[in-house]
Amino acid sequence: MPRTLFAFLLILILCSTAFAQTAEDKSSKTQLLEYLQNHEGDQWFGLYFSGGKVGYLRHGVKLLEGGLLVETGEDVAFRLQVMGQLQEVNTDNVRTYRLSDGALVSLRSSMKSAGSESSFELAIENGKYFLTSRIGGKAEKVEIAYQPENLYEIYAAELAITSGVAALGYKMQAYSFDPSIARRLTSQTEVVALEKRMFRGVKVDTVRIEGQVIELSLPQTSWYDADGNLLEVKVAGFITALWESEGQVRSGEYLADFLGSSIVKAPGSLKKQARADRLLIEFAGIASEDLLLENHRQHWIKSKDGALRLEVTKEKLSKKHPWPLSKTEVKKMGEFLKPESRIQSDDPRLKKLARKIVKGSQSVEEAAGRLMMWVYKNLDKKYTPMFANALDVLELREGDCGEHAVLMVALARAAGIPAREQVGIVHAAEIGGFGFHAWTEIWAGRWISLDPSWNEMPVDVSHIAFAKGGMQEQFKVAALIGRLKILMVELR
Repeated sequence: MPRTLFAFLLILILCSTAFAQTAEDKSSKTQLLEYLQNHEGDQWFGLYFSGGKVGYLRHGVKLLEGGLLVETGEDVAFRLQVMGQLQEVNTDNVRTYRLSDGALVSLRSSMKSAGSESSFELAIENGKYFLTSRIGGKAEKVEIAYQPENLYEIYAAELAITSGVAALGYKMQAYSFDPSIARRLTSQTEVVALEKRMFRGVKVDTVRIEGQVIELSLPQTSWYDADGNLLEVKVAGFITALWESEGQVRSGEYLADFLGSSIVKAPGSLKKQARADRLLIEFAGIASEDLLLENHRQHWIKSKDGALRLEVTKEKLSKKHPWPLSKTEVKKMGEFLKPESRIQSDDPRLKKLARKIVKGSQSVEEAAGRLMMWVYKNLDKKYTPMFANALDVLELREGDCGEHAVLMVALARAAGIPAREQVGIVHAAEIGGFGFHAWTEIWAGRWISLDPSWNEMPVDVSHIAFAKGGMQEQFKVAALIGRLKILMVELR
C-alpha cells in the first residue's frame, strides 16, 4: 500500500519549514516583507525516494495587493514504478495569508492521478471555517473546528537565520492544516548544527534543523544557507527534496521502484503462512508506541532488553452472527456504519449494489464473504498511488489493496455491516518479504479480519496491523517505511 509515500509528499509541502514567531513585532513584519520581496518567484526541488528521482516540487511566493497579501503555492509531480506499472500523481496547493497578522485567508488543494481527482477548499464565512471537499465526483461542505496556521510560523526558520538568532539549541514549533484529513499537523524542530555541507559540488555554510511531525512520528531534517534558502529536506531518512534549477527538475525520466525500496526482508521462511495458527515476530525501528496496535489477533510483548515482539493468532470462524444486526447493535456500532468523505456508503449506487450482493444471506459472515468475493472478482489488480475513495473505485473497477479495502468498507457499511480499514504489512513470497498493505475488518459480534484483494476471511497470520481507521490513522504507518526491520520470525 504505497499511499504512504503520498503522505510524505504532503508533509514536505506542509511542514518542511518551521516556527515560533509572532506578527506583533513591527520589525518581524519588516523582516518578513523584505525576505519575501527578495525571494518572490519559484524555487524548485527534485524529489528522491531511496536514492531514485521520482519527480519535483515547486514552491512559489507572490505578493498581492501591494504586499498586503502573500500567496504561497506548491506543485508536486511524481512518478513511480510498482511491479512494472508506471503511475503519475500531481498535486497543487495554494494558500493566501494576510501580511499584517499572518492569518490564513484561503486554501485550495487538489490531487490528480489517472482516473482519480480530489480537491479541497477552505473558506471563512462570518468568522466560521468551512471545508469543501470534492471526492469521487461528490461535493461536501462542512463546518470544521479549524486550528489556525500562521505565515510567521511558516517562515520563522528563514527569518531566524537571516536575523542571526538561529543559534544552536534554537527551538521552533509550527502548525499546518492538512485539508485531506481535516487535521492540523505540528512540527517541532531545533537548530542542531552550524556546518559546512557539500551542495552542488561546493562547500556551503548551512544551518541544520531537526525535528519531527508530532502526530505522525515522522522525523525530518532541513538544511538552509546563510540567506535563508532551503537547500534540502529529508523526511524519515529516505524521502529527499533537493533544491535544483527548473531545468534540472524537469529534465530526464523520473522513475523509482517503490516496491523494491519498501520491502521489509525477513530471516527464515514463511512458506506455510496460510496454514499457520500463530506467528511470532521481532521488530526494530518502531519509534512510536501508537503503532503497537493491540487487538483480538495481535499481542505485543516488550522484553527487558528492549526488543519488541509480536504474537499473531489466527481467528476462528466457528460461530455465525445473526443477520441483519439488531437495532441495539446498530446503535452501538454506529461509528463504523457512517459514511465518510472517502467511504460514500450512503450513495444510492453503493447501497443498491450492496443489497443485491448480500440478498438472502443468513449471517453477517456470509454477507461479508459475498461482498469480499465480489470486490475480489470485479476489481482488476493494478497499483494506484492516490488515496482511494469508494465511488471512484466502483467506477474504474481497478486498484491495489487500498482500493479493494476502501470499496469493501463502503459496501459493508452500505449493507448495514460495521466495517473499518486496517493498514500494516503482509508477507508475500512474490516480493521476497513483507510489503505495506491494507485490508478490512467487519463486525459480527466481534471484529473479523478479511482481505478483499487476497480473498481471505480470516486473513493469514502474516497480516500485521499497525493502524486502523481512516487516513488520519493510516498516515502514521508512513513512519515505518525505510525504518522497520524484522529480526526474527517464526510460524507455529
